[in-house]
Amino acid sequence: MEFQFGYLITIIGWIYVLYLSNRALKRADIARVKDSCIAVLEDAVKKILDLAEKENLTDIHIESHLVHYATKAFFRIKAMNNLAKSQLVDAGKVDLVLRTADVSKIINRDNQYCQQLTSEILNYCDEIEQEYQKIFFNSNLKLWIAKHIDELKGLAFGLVICASLFYIFQYF
Repeated sequence: MEFQFGYLITIIGWIYVLYLSNRALKRADIARVKDSCIAVLEDAVKKILDLAEKENLTDIHIESHLVHYATKAFFRIKAMNNLAKSQLVDAGKVDLVLRTADVSKIINRDNQYCQQLTSEILNYCDEIEQEYQKIFFNSNLKLWIAKHIDELKGLAFGLVICASLFYIFQYF
């Protein structure tokens, strides 16, 4: 029995299709979580601006809102980093900004401070977008290999097994 390359080409084709499908699903999942992170941060900005306009607010009320948004953003950014298998952005940075916000300035309606705080948060949203674009749309080969090393090992192992099986079945 002679070795038939049709089987090998079919298996390689299926491996390639599986890789593309997996990559598209992963990218879509990371994009969904990224959009969720940005939505949480934009909601935090709206809430800060709303709280700055209200009267009779206590420190605890404002601080509870800020901690709520900081915690949501922290965990969503951590999830995004875990899905991407790389540190896209530092989750502790926005957490620190929201948790250390000067509540007394928000209560006293210091518009300049509120604008500075919301500007920092929106800059962080831009940083998330830029890092996402850099990771998924730049063609840096070293970065790609480092990110997909496990998949490449699996592909090499699978190809070795397929070649071994074809070699063994040649004699039957």
